[in-house]
Amino acid sequence: PTTTTTNDDEITSGFGTPTDLPDSLDDAATIAGEATAKFAAMGGSLARCRVDFDTSVGDETYTTLKSSTEFMQKFVTALSYSMIPGMQEMRQGEMMALVQAKAELTQMMANPGAA
Repeated sequence: PTTTTTNDDEITSGFGTPTDLPDSLDDAATIAGEATAKFAAMGGSLARCRVDFDTSVGDETYTTLKSSTEFMQKFVTALSYSMIPGMQEMRQGEMMALVQAKAELTQMMANPGAA
């Protein structure tokens, strides 16, 4: 097993400091997921964390529930990738296998007598 050491200044850098808004919902979820993973790593088992997601700005026809649900799906994915070693690579491998299988099926359907 490898041990990772982090500088306390590196971990606490930016806490409570205003930052620019992320460019997209994906970026916001990734930043929140990574920050939550860092907090969990340094906070211990009794630490509590709350992630606030402000849906008051933007398209008024896009409901709060829709935007919150989309954010949470992306946030949980980013958090999982940050906290579970190898998960992102495994998921990428699954996606590549799916793309390959679809390509092979398309080719087989285009040439039914070739099989």
